[in-house]
Amino acid sequence: MAVPQPGRSLAVASTRADYLAAELARTGWRVEGIAAVSTTETSSSSAIVADLDEWQSHWGLLSSLRSTMHVVLDGCSLSDVRMVTRLRTVPPPLPVGSTMAWEYRADNTIGRIRLPIDPGAGRAV
Repeated sequence: MAVPQPGRSLAVASTRADYLAAELARTGWRVEGIAAVSTTETSSSSAIVADLDEWQSHWGLLSSLRSTMHVVLDGCSLSDVRMVTRLRTVPPPLPVGSTMAWEYRADNTIGRIRLPIDPGAGRAV
């Protein structure tokens, strides 16, 4: 299982983009939209967060970011993963209720990555 490396930004395709963007911002990440990829330099604490449709409308961008950023697929179904990555392999299982997501790696594989958010966020005490 991977964790985001220091000095490496996140590119996140999520079925819950608004929620995840808020959680990342709350934990100190600078959250930006897809437009930031071409207009600014991303810092090590930057997270480009968008929903699947928005990433699809920028076809190929997510794949091109794999060598410089952690590309995270959050809350995605198997068909979502296949749509975004064009891969037909089955990703490893994710524990239910965890802060785990899939990472689309530069070597064209899918692994697990722990999201840098508070696992207790949003839960009643």
